[in-house]
Amino acid sequence: MKQYNPKKPHKWGYKNLVLSGSFGFSYDFELYTGAHVSETVDGNLPNISTSSNVVVRLARTIPQNMNYQLFFDNWYTSLPLLVYLTKQVEKISTVDNVDIAVTTWYDNRVVNLVSTYVGSKPMTEVRRYNKKEKVYKAIPCPKAVTTYNSHMGGVDLLDALLGYDRIQIRSHKFILLSLELYWSSDPAFRVDEIASTMPLRRFKQILRCLHLNDNSKNPARSSPAYDKLYKIRPLVTLLNRLFQENAHNSSSQSIDESMIIFKGRSSLKQ
Repeated sequence: MKQYNPKKPHKWGYKNLVLSGSFGFSYDFELYTGAHVSETVDGNLPNISTSSNVVVRLARTIPQNMNYQLFFDNWYTSLPLLVYLTKQVEKISTVDNVDIAVTTWYDNRVVNLVSTYVGSKPMTEVRRYNKKEKVYKAIPCPKAVTTYNSHMGGVDLLDALLGYDRIQIRSHKFILLSLELYWSSDPAFRVDEIASTMPLRRFKQILRCLHLNDNSKNPARSSPAYDKLYKIRPLVTLLNRLFQENAHNSSSQSIDESMIIFKGRSSLKQ
């Protein structure tokens, strides 16, 4: 669940998707636990995209027909989402058949905004520092930009308030044990069936040579003869034979083949 984001002040953390008011009060949130479980569960809701579905689910907390405006940034924005939300609540976002105003404003860089209830007019003025003349000047600013900036700081304010009084809950790391522990002298980690089958040194030699296997002999993925374990098939065959010769099964040992499903390359690293 813990993620790395190089653009954040704290690079490592948990992604919490929050529906917050402009005054920093949190109304609803959703803890991100992976794209595979972040899909729309309710069959009555549209399945737009992974990011847009977050807005759809959290927007259910907002009372309908109460003239609420919903603000979100470009990570969530998509045209199908705007079309869907037009029938629910009014919204404005950075980024058919719906009246959509697209506003482009050049500040320090180009800023594009998409809105269904506010456009570029009436124009307002903002003060910006002119580096050449070294003075502050008033420049025109679209209404959509000032509206977005005045209402979008709720989540940032909530983060600041949370930072004043941190919850003292520490996360725990679960270290993946190394395969070398199967040959350990510690009985808590040692597996006699594996240690008696092959020396640790021989096992490491085989692992170092696996990349030398000739992949050209492996059938195509579309072929019924394709073997996902082609690179290590000789090692698997050897280990199976040695296990049968050295291991002594007892009545308390059992295995259910339906529980061991190969799902491709493992994301865990030793």
